[in-house]
Amino acid sequence: MVQPTKPIGWDDVDRFSRPAATPKPPAAHRLTLEERVSLAKAPRRRPAPTGDTRLQVWSYDVPDRILREAVGVGIPKVLKGLSPDHMYELYDDGRDRFIYRAGPSRHGLHAEVTPAERSRDFNQGERLLYETTLPNVAAADAVGSARTHAAQIEGSGRPYLVFGSNSNAVIREHMNQRPGVSVGDRQTVGGRPPRF
Repeated sequence: MVQPTKPIGWDDVDRFSRPAATPKPPAAHRLTLEERVSLAKAPRRRPAPTGDTRLQVWSYDVPDRILREAVGVGIPKVLKGLSPDHMYELYDDGRDRFIYRAGPSRHGLHAEVTPAERSRDFNQGERLLYETTLPNVAAADAVGSARTHAAQIEGSGRPYLVFGSNSNAVIREHMNQRPGVSVGDRQTVGGRPPRF
């Protein structure tokens, strides 16, 4: 048996039973009043992602947007329900946001995925047509199927047709890849279910 070199006494027990004092930060880490004010005014980062991505399909009135951009006044509300809408998909995980949209171009039907803030459709949504949560997937990963679909559209050479092969048809086609999901209504021309 090994004998301790120094007998343990009450002083040793007392030293281990006292809580350690919290150290004060060094002077170099203390902020001045001006630094605190500028820090309070600095823009806040978006919260860290929760691990889930929210997928939404939005639409907005096309003639109303065109008129607002041209003359600053939209169409009357009574006609808004009769005019066609444009659909797009929004992927948001709390940190990153992406928009999948389609529309006309010089070569025909065009589809693209862009960061939301750079998209023409950013903050344009008026009607929420569909919403779901994709658990444990970051937005950058969740938008992968939309990127693949956009590449297929770009390589297909499909013409842009107002009442058939248009942006709403692209979004509907992509969303139909999800079991049991169907988006579109009478205002989303090209994106509504066929009637027999």
